[in-house]
Amino acid sequence: ADLDAAIGKGYRTPYAFSFRGDLRRMKGNFAEARVDYEEALNLDKNFVHALMGRGGLFQQTGDLTAALADFDRVV
Repeated sequence: ADLDAAIGKGYRTPYAFSFRGDLRRMKGNFAEARVDYEEALNLDKNFVHALMGRGGLFQQTGDLTAALADFDRVV
């Protein structure tokens, strides 16, 4: 809720979107989490936390090719 409020007030940073993506992924809201990770990456295409989060999301949902692509970008 705090991240929603911060983003709603204009705090649109890769950190805010990536951390909200983490929370949504932990709750099983995979589609919403992916949107947040991708918004973080739109703001910073090399944001490691978002790449790792989205890679983990892909891994959890069985898209191992996409997961590996994100993890490779980190290395």
